[in-house]
Amino acid sequence: MAQHERDIGWRSAAVRRSGVAWSGCQVGMRADGLSARAARVFQAAMVPVMRAAVAVHFRRVQVLHGERVPPEGAVLLLANHPSTWTDVLLLDAALGRRFHFLAQEEQFHPWPRMALLRLYGTLPLSSREHRADAMERNAATFQRCEALFDRGEGVAAFPEGISLVDRGLLPLKHGAARLALSYASRRAGRSLSLVPVGLHYSDRTAFRSDVTVSVGEAIPAGEWLSPLAGDREAAASRLTERMAGAIGALVLESGDHRHERVFSALEPLAAGDAGSLELETARRLAQALAGWRRSRPADFARLEREAHVLERTSRALGVSVPALGERSRADPAGAQLALLVGAVPALAGLAVHALPALLTRAATRRYASEPSQVAFARIASGFLFFGSAYGAGIALLLAVARVHASLLLLLVPLSVLLGAITLSYAERLRCEYERARLACLSRRHGRLVLRARRARAFLLGQLDRLRS
Repeated sequence: MAQHERDIGWRSAAVRRSGVAWSGCQVGMRADGLSARAARVFQAAMVPVMRAAVAVHFRRVQVLHGERVPPEGAVLLLANHPSTWTDVLLLDAALGRRFHFLAQEEQFHPWPRMALLRLYGTLPLSSREHRADAMERNAATFQRCEALFDRGEGVAAFPEGISLVDRGLLPLKHGAARLALSYASRRAGRSLSLVPVGLHYSDRTAFRSDVTVSVGEAIPAGEWLSPLAGDREAAASRLTERMAGAIGALVLESGDHRHERVFSALEPLAAGDAGSLELETARRLAQALAGWRRSRPADFARLEREAHVLERTSRALGVSVPALGERSRADPAGAQLALLVGAVPALAGLAVHALPALLTRAATRRYASEPSQVAFARIASGFLFFGSAYGAGIALLLAVARVHASLLLLLVPLSVLLGAITLSYAERLRCEYERARLACLSRRHGRLVLRARRARAFLLGQLDRLRS
């Protein structure tokens, strides 16, 4: 044990000499001039910003079994990773407890991002687990995490390592398991809760989509402490498998591309006016579909063909799948009047928000090269451009119009309300446009519209059979 402690001390010293010693702002340390006080102020300021960003970007955030997260004490949170930094925003905003996130050290470049991550208390973890220098850096990070556990704080890890799939689970890396086993071996008298979490996005790239945060039961200590007497690497492998099973039980497994195509066609039909499926409903649908594929391959093949037809025809027509459903030919007079009256505040909201919205959209397209990056790119660029627009508007009113400062307290929420009205009105206009477009296409391309509607009707019928 003494030799082991000397080895860890040498490794930590080597890491500090190499310039990779990270800020210990949450464990009473100072590094690179970033004080614990500055970190606390930054984190306190970021909490309302992150919660506001989550509230604006997502239509609904549902937390299932949030009480399973211990309100205090050492916790290692284990989550899937479908949407990069958006997952961090969600976990911090939804679970009501502060966590220190482990991130790949490649994320700490360039230096502005590194400074923000350090201030936020994020800890680096190398993915090159078998290289000597990476092992040294990870040993130093494990020491930081163990100090946090000793203080009764929480650490969150994404054992997949990368964001690639949103409906499934990649093979987990062993880093989180090694951290848990290392802490258990050195702190025999202290407890550590391993809590699995599943993140499910109805559409991880869409604005105003739904997201479900499912918290599983903590992995019983006996299941991961008992292997400590044996080989440490074998114990890490077994614990990683247990983690994968616990997280996998909380996410939606949509299968391979054939299964995904059929499920993607059925999902909006099953959701109906709700817009998205509840996680458990989506899981049951995916399981029923997998059962059909095994036991009724001919029916599944027909589903696959019709799903392909629906996807192809709706794209050719330029309308969404819900628009292909039967609709009344005219809205009631009251609804038309509401649409007309709503145009006034919607145009006012458009005047205020059009420019920052266009800049946010352009920045998202420019910097989000992968689907997993879209949501965070939109949130970050929206924070920048909408915040700048509001700040410039307030400065202009103060300087030119000489509006009293107290009046600004009303103007800001009024602007936000106008923006919400504009979004709702734009969705209604989109539905009306699709209705008019479909009526026009029914005369010009009647056979194509009929084929699309037949495919949709067939899928709806099979959906009822799947549900039963």
